[in-house]
Amino acid sequence: MRQPGAGIGGIAPLALVLAMAAAAQASCAGSSSTIVELQPQSCVPISPSLDRSITPRARALDASVTPTLLARLYSGALLTDSNKGRWLYPTGASNPCQPFRKGQKVRLRAYFFCCDIGIGSPKCLFGGRFLADLNAPAPYSFP
Repeated sequence: MRQPGAGIGGIAPLALVLAMAAAAQASCAGSSSTIVELQPQSCVPISPSLDRSITPRARALDASVTPTLLARLYSGALLTDSNKGRWLYPTGASNPCQPFRKGQKVRLRAYFFCCDIGIGSPKCLFGGRFLADLNAPAPYSFP
């Protein structure tokens, strides 16, 4: 005797996977931002010339990435917060870590680039988490 629903045993797991993928894509849609308060634990100046691994790692994700794009994305500060989260703060400042003191809270605008659904992008090199001053434009508002 056939069990109720026995013929659709493979459909339910597939539906769940598709629903999860749709939810992930929906959460990655748009260029949303939020204001965050972080407590920096470390700050390291970063640029393609300081960290020579940036260019080959970015080109592995997107072979057409230009030096100009890399410089805009990865020149600034790489922050680690009190929760071990890593954030990029793109800036052309000569001392990009100057505004950040260990343990001193800062309020910035956080932007998240979706890197968790397999999108290969140089914006995902350090996790796709960017910071900007509260009234500044999105740091990745370019291709």
